[in-house]
Amino acid sequence: MIDESPTCSASPRGPHEWCEEVFAEVLAEASGAAGGVTPRRAAALVAAVHRALSRPVQDLTLGGRASPAPAEIVAEEVS
Repeated sequence: MIDESPTCSASPRGPHEWCEEVFAEVLAEASGAAGGVTPRRAAALVAAVHRALSRPVQDLTLGGRASPAPAEIVAEEVS
């Protein structure tokens, strides 16, 4: 479904970038480091891991693997 959607496939990074930005804002507010580099770096690292793990799960799912197999396969690969 996602693969066949021009809207969803046009910018797969968009939702990830939005989540990273929101996470950086939340971290900055919680730590009192508004405008600081540290919350942005932390959010970028978490977002990078999320992107690296979500793409293989998406590819396996679109390839016909049934849940929870994609998540289990990726978990084995990273451990």
